[in-house]
Amino acid sequence: MRFQSLLLGICACTSSGAAVPDDVVAGYFPGRSADVVFKPVNHKPLDAELILVDQAGLLHRGNEDSLKAHNFADVVARGLGVPPVNSDFTPAFLGGANFFRRPRANLVLSIESLGANTLKAAKLPHFMALTQQTDVSPIKKANLDVLALTDISYPNHPLSLSATLFTGTKPYQHGIVAPEWQSSSGSKKIAYKGTASALSANVADIVSQSFGGKSLIVSFSGDEQHAAASCLHPKLLASNQNHHCLALGDTEEQLFGKRVTLSRDSLIKVLASSGQANVLTALRAFPSDSPASYSVDPRGLVTVSFQDQKGGTQKVVFDLHVDEDRKFFSELQGVHSIGMSIGSQDAEAFIQDNVPDLYSVTLTGYTALIEKYGRASTEAAAALHMLDNAVPMFVEHFSSHYPGRFFSQIVLMGSHSSTTAVDKRALFAKCQELVPGNNVASTFPSMFLAGENKNHVCTSISMALSKEFAFQAFCPSVSLVTPSFNAQTHARFLQQRNLRAGAPSPAKLTATPTTTYTHDEVATYQIVLWLSILMTFALFFAVIALCCMDFKKDPLLYSTYNPKWENRKNK
Repeated sequence: MRFQSLLLGICACTSSGAAVPDDVVAGYFPGRSADVVFKPVNHKPLDAELILVDQAGLLHRGNEDSLKAHNFADVVARGLGVPPVNSDFTPAFLGGANFFRRPRANLVLSIESLGANTLKAAKLPHFMALTQQTDVSPIKKANLDVLALTDISYPNHPLSLSATLFTGTKPYQHGIVAPEWQSSSGSKKIAYKGTASALSANVADIVSQSFGGKSLIVSFSGDEQHAAASCLHPKLLASNQNHHCLALGDTEEQLFGKRVTLSRDSLIKVLASSGQANVLTALRAFPSDSPASYSVDPRGLVTVSFQDQKGGTQKVVFDLHVDEDRKFFSELQGVHSIGMSIGSQDAEAFIQDNVPDLYSVTLTGYTALIEKYGRASTEAAAALHMLDNAVPMFVEHFSSHYPGRFFSQIVLMGSHSSTTAVDKRALFAKCQELVPGNNVASTFPSMFLAGENKNHVCTSISMALSKEFAFQAFCPSVSLVTPSFNAQTHARFLQQRNLRAGAPSPAKLTATPTTTYTHDEVATYQIVLWLSILMTFALFFAVIALCCMDFKKDPLLYSTYNPKWENRKNK
């Protein structure tokens, strides 16, 4: 018996160490990640995609067809004219970006549980145009480019991917491995609550500090954690009074005097109205190749009629008293309200200044619908048709406030395994048989183990699942060699990283944080520099002109006054 335990322990060490795939290693953070990670044997990369919408002359056609997920933050930073997060990021497609030719605003619009495969199957006209499958773009005066998002860590938690996108680092660096995890003491930790925050600064932190806290920064999502992923760090709020972190909750929140997050009764009242504040009214007026009709009755029932791929008319009724339905419509209404609010007089001072603004929107309502009704349901199809019309409308609405100076990114976060219609109950039952009292149902595709013999348990699970369920179970440990954090690469972010709870102290890092300058300081420096150069050249040429002068008769002066020198000699 002791020999069998020893043999299993050796096998566990082998299978949980060297055999761990790179994407699992990149997604592992000691003290936060689970003990067991389940991964399908035939796992396919996430079908995440990035659509770049350029209305500021930044994009240059390059040969790139993909972008590493952690380089997304570099795209946003480079577009706004500040140094990228990763100093080795030199994209050819952003050749027109620099400090003096930057957009006045940037919009990041992320959609959870929507990927390239879903769009290909649905054949939605506006998304097909945005991904350059058709010639007519639904967004005016815009250059488009589409890149596949690659090098995404596993597990593919949407929140972990959001943190990677906005921080420019991987989970083993920023520490957001899941929406929640179990601490070493056994207590539950919720991401972005208290000390369970990201350990890397996000783009909002960098933009705010780069421009002296004058940038307007707005983050919105139906999920509080997704909103926090792109929010300004709490310790920077005192230096930036123009920051708004908005999420659906129990209270109604406003932006420039307009309500963005609404209660159920307020949402029903707004959607039933016919004014411009109603997102459904705006959708009816937006030109569309995929028309849909919407009607709302006072009871909170929203009827959506749309045309399916076979040419037939489908009708779906959503109930705003149902949490999942209300979340989807609340997010659409919230984004529309933000677009309306930044067009108000109260926001004019922020819109007209020369300091770039940053808007981040993450839509999670589609995930709620497909988890409740299924990805193949008519409710999910109706939601896709609404998103197909709403996304280009939102970009057009935001960009209208920054004509010719707007840059936006539409992030399709992919069809995550946790949100598909695959029945995982048999897998959960097997895990319950092997490890009674486990929490795999709430933490899948990860599982936390108790006790000291974790390797033995993990090996047993791996052997059982590989035969019956085509899954592999990996057991990363604290002793697992993870990719080393390159302090020099992230030197610009050391000052911001120290704001995060648990971040390494500067004494432990060899790089020295570089100084950041405000927009006014940079402008003053440039004015003084170029004026000094011009004056130096002017003085140089003036001296040369004086030194090269010769003494000769001036023809004009001589012709006007010509004394008779001969008569003077005779006298």
